Amino acid sequence: MIMLVKLLRQIHGGWHLFVSQLRLLPLRFLGLKAPFSVRVGRGIQWPLGNLRNIELGENVSLGCRGWFYLPLNN
Repeated sequence: MIMLVKLLRQIHGGWHLFVSQLRLLPLRFLGLKAPFSVRVGRGIQWPLGNLRNIELGENVSLGCRGWFYLPLNN
């Protein structure tokens, strides 16, 4: 039973990481710097005109419905 729980947790974690990478893919094309260990929730408001100024570190996890504020004159 314990091994089954561990297996299900690994599958869930892998799925969450896969979905996060799908969410980040178009943002990386627009200039976002984020390693493949970053996890993001849905509904985050990204500053699309200023993504080149954002660099996320290793193992960062962003929750749902967050937002960034970066002035455009940076």
